[in-house]
Amino acid sequence: MKSARDRILHVIKVKGVSGAENHLLTLLPELNRTFDISLVFLVEPGNDMEDFVSKFKAHGIPVLRINMRYHLDPTVIWKIYYLIRKWKPHIVHTHLLHGDLYGISAALFTGSKILVSTKHGYDNYENTSVFYRLNGILGRWLDKVITISHALKPKVAEAEGISPSKMVTIHYGLDAEEYAALKDEGLARSILGVGPEVCILGTVGRLVPVKGYETLLEALAGLARDYRLLIMGDGPQRGALEKKCGELGISEKVVFLGFTSRVSAILSGIDLFVLPTLGEGFGLVLLEAMAHRLPIVSTNTMAVPEIVEDHHTGLLVPPRDVTALRRALETLIKDPARRRVMGEEGWKKLKNEFSVDRMVRETSDLYKDLLEKYRRGVRRN
Repeated sequence: MKSARDRILHVIKVKGVSGAENHLLTLLPELNRTFDISLVFLVEPGNDMEDFVSKFKAHGIPVLRINMRYHLDPTVIWKIYYLIRKWKPHIVHTHLLHGDLYGISAALFTGSKILVSTKHGYDNYENTSVFYRLNGILGRWLDKVITISHALKPKVAEAEGISPSKMVTIHYGLDAEEYAALKDEGLARSILGVGPEVCILGTVGRLVPVKGYETLLEALAGLARDYRLLIMGDGPQRGALEKKCGELGISEKVVFLGFTSRVSAILSGIDLFVLPTLGEGFGLVLLEAMAHRLPIVSTNTMAVPEIVEDHHTGLLVPPRDVTALRRALETLIKDPARRRVMGEEGWKKLKNEFSVDRMVRETSDLYKDLLEKYRRGVRRN
């Protein structure tokens, strides 16, 4: 990898494609115009993620898959160590828990001079894993920590013991036109077999407790208005949520689509996006909804208010508040004109505040600043 450009190595564990992975799909090809970007995937055996890998390779980004035999697999450290020795990156940039634990450890063994980590959030904001404390020990050697929202900073400080002085917020970005172009406005109604008189709600996310889907189903059970809900995503809670739909008597109105590659096409044909999350490091799906000019009903927690403006681009309610969530849904289901206004305002906010150009520029400036300081002999904090 001989080049006059500075080399940046990213390390991430990939199990499926969600917020962090989609973020890298947008960010890395753009960074590759200025830097030599390479990527290490940590994957479990049998999960080669070939389609995902091919998208990076199409942009000329070298990708190496490293199999993890177990949740804790020390051999991964040495595999990354030898790769760093071979590629000699100027910056090692890690993502998510395993990427941090293995990537930072390997980088320290090689004597890498500049280390960066992006904190994308946690599966449980009320009781984070003890492994994040171990991550925090490694964090003392990081030059900079990127948080994807301002709200995530105190959570990172609490969970990992990393000083806020090391943190900088760089929000995710989304190419609004490119994403919105992946549309099929009749697809959602075709899937459900309903006409324009029925309000279609949609949501996207892993089916895990932190997403708050139990609250959403309980809120739907008392709705007086006709609706259908499309849930895109899968996870360990799926069976329990399907059972709950039966208990609430709403099984005929809720469709679980599982993982789908046609999220954008489906979103283009719904009327209202809902995310009842209990905690969100950012919420890339909110930008995806805004790209399709959708009004949003979500919760007033963590990063969500940084994206959704209450009573302007959507309605925000307290987490776990069934009554408030039901009231917000009823308010917008019965008012198509207000939904349209909120959707347009969301589109404007996405274009003005969450562009890919802004995200790439802020990340590039961070790299350049760290490289300049290193070359001037400035030690890490």
